[in-house]
Amino acid sequence: MGLADLAKKRTTSGGGGKTENVVVQITEFVLADKAKSSGDKDLVRGILSAPAFGLDAGTQVTLRLRPDPKEGTRGENKERRDIYRLTKKAGAGDPVKVGGLVEFQRAYVEKDGTINAAWLKALICDPEAGIEHAFPSVLACVETERKRKGEGAGSYQNAVLADASGAIQVKNIDELRAAVADVLARENIGSPGFIFRAIDLSDGVRAATRWTRRSKKDAAGNYVSEDVGEAIAAFEASESGKPYLEYLATYANAVYEVIPTITVPLGSKMVASSSDRGNDMAEPYAIKLKSDDGKDHKVSGYMVSNVAFRRPATDSDFWFVTHSNPVVNGDERMIYDYADIPTPNMPAHVRDLVDKAAKAHEVHIGSSDATYGEEHAEAPALNA
Repeated sequence: MGLADLAKKRTTSGGGGKTENVVVQITEFVLADKAKSSGDKDLVRGILSAPAFGLDAGTQVTLRLRPDPKEGTRGENKERRDIYRLTKKAGAGDPVKVGGLVEFQRAYVEKDGTINAAWLKALICDPEAGIEHAFPSVLACVETERKRKGEGAGSYQNAVLADASGAIQVKNIDELRAAVADVLARENIGSPGFIFRAIDLSDGVRAATRWTRRSKKDAAGNYVSEDVGEAIAAFEASESGKPYLEYLATYANAVYEVIPTITVPLGSKMVASSSDRGNDMAEPYAIKLKSDDGKDHKVSGYMVSNVAFRRPATDSDFWFVTHSNPVVNGDERMIYDYADIPTPNMPAHVRDLVDKAAKAHEVHIGSSDATYGEEHAEAPALNA
């Protein structure tokens, strides 16, 4: 199906229906005037980096920005970055080269097949520079801001990416250890880790805990990742890990999974309290935790998102998150608790339960549809 065919199915236009935030690899800038912005007359051609609007990744598309109602009223150097300005340096933002990745926000398909967007965000400006990276349409969570204690005290936030499609089903302790060793040894952007999840087949109850391979100082004072064996031993000895190992060893009527994760800190200027615009990147990821005792509160959930990273230099191993944005906008978003993440191993009747909770943006504790696991209210950034 082409975009034109898809557009014929629309019953609304002008953004009246569901909008998406789509990532496109730029193949051509089509500017009406190479010396100035021409608004919605300027176009971009590119390739979808992930499925969108029912189209496969790799589909060639044409995009434009709809007119900016505030154009010319914001003051010097405060205009919206449009397609023309995408080709120029904008403040701290570099010009985007052909081959770069751009997120087109609040986009919908016009009747002629063109994708119409309200805003754009450069994710990778220069694909050859080696200091930027992006994951379009991945399951991600941005956690709330926390205070770091002790050495290096201060505020921080993390993003956690979960590889649901790569979940590894295990049936005993040996298989669990092998799966965890494999996941923790992977070379990733950020710190490798995992969610260990159990699904009771008798009633659909889900239980989960999350663990991340930690860093520690070596003799020279540099931070290095702990040995994989040490990480596994720490998990098995922890209050988070021990009950799950006991359950795995004694209860067979459940699906047990290791879901790979990576944890990456937000850039210092992206942390909520340090944001120039007062933005909290975690806000869209909030879901309501409802419990039988009436003590409801919000926790951070997982949504399909576009996530971008940057590092100071090509030889640096330190990556930080510069952008995380859900793919779907508004009430159409589905937000999953970390124990409800859908995987290929999840039984169909349980998938129905978690999808229902994800659509409602809430998760229930203490019922047959329950989710158990880490202490959500005081969940640390690492090693739940």
